[in-house]
Amino acid sequence: MKIFKKVLKILGIISLVLFIGFYGLFYWGTSPKSDKKVFDTFSKAGIIPKISKEVYKNFDYRKVSIVKDTIAPTIVFVHGTIGSVLDFSAYITDSLLFENANFITYDRIGYNYQEENEVQESIAFERDMLENIIKDLNPQKTILVGYSYGGPIVLASYKKYRKVILFAPAVYSKVEPMPWMLNLYKWKLTRWMIPPIWKQASKEKLTHQQDLEKFEQNWSQNPNQIVSIHGNEDWIVPYTNSEYLQSQFPKSQFELIPIDGAGHGLIWSNFEEIKSQLNYNFRTISDTEVILAAVEEKGLDWFINQANGMFAIALYNSETKDFFLVRDRLGIKPLYFYNDGDNFIFSSEIKAILSSGLVDAQFNEEAVDEYLANRYIRAPYTLSLIHI
Repeated sequence: MKIFKKVLKILGIISLVLFIGFYGLFYWGTSPKSDKKVFDTFSKAGIIPKISKEVYKNFDYRKVSIVKDTIAPTIVFVHGTIGSVLDFSAYITDSLLFENANFITYDRIGYNYQEENEVQESIAFERDMLENIIKDLNPQKTILVGYSYGGPIVLASYKKYRKVILFAPAVYSKVEPMPWMLNLYKWKLTRWMIPPIWKQASKEKLTHQQDLEKFEQNWSQNPNQIVSIHGNEDWIVPYTNSEYLQSQFPKSQFELIPIDGAGHGLIWSNFEEIKSQLNYNFRTISDTEVILAAVEEKGLDWFINQANGMFAIALYNSETKDFFLVRDRLGIKPLYFYNDGDNFIFSSEIKAILSSGLVDAQFNEEAVDEYLANRYIRAPYTLSLIHI
């Protein structure tokens, strides 16, 4: 009997030590990290982040900005529950992504280091805060990325951006699971055991379902091109969420990318699939698409300065209604145009302009002498047309 009691005592002590050890690791591992830890994470990759303390509606929060190229697009990350500015650090420090984009990430209210504020339990509040954070960015060069509970925050902003990317978005109230572990927060006798950051997560979880009901019927009002990446084995935010979104948008606007066998931690377990969506995704092997990508990423002026060789390009922006007609500096690539005030016609060959039926062909005798003397004809003259 004494031996049995001794064994029980030893087992009890071991169990207590293991519990304390596990709890300590869990507490430390999931708690928000200090500014120094955040800085060290990025600086180890040779990146110097700007870590700033910002204020929104009297709430303090931490923002990390990495802006090195004002021409490049800016990817704005919105974390889930729980989450922090470090959730997407692997993507920000990736050499390819870092080369092609600027980044902004921030701690949502309730998830900051040494946080004193409570989560706001409001998608509308979070959306307004996000729009305040990005108010000075060019929307055409802004890519919003929302993970888990960050998904509905991004989706609730109905302004026009370059692109919206969702990872396992929690957007449909009817499939919002309520894990049994939430009872540990709900019961006063066990609430003391819950780490502070998980108390905030529990509060947001318990009200998220009701909050979604205010938005889920109107997701289709979002005007952006949307990509949703979701693991089909996700039980925390079921795959049905993305299927629900898919039913609300036309195929031309919404793309659902399932990841077979992936769970809710896909942003860590499926890095390459996620990275391919954050980087420019070429659909063809055409050099024309490369031109479009360069202009979209860096702007027309940047492309013209970088372009080498002969080229003649026509670009039309359907949103701004801007039209650009560009050729190489020496005019090696032919580019002809006709403008009479009512009609503007352009082509790489004169015969295409003549075939329009809007231009009368006239022989330019003055150009013959110039061609025979110089072997070329200066703009704006041609042999076939006067002042084309």
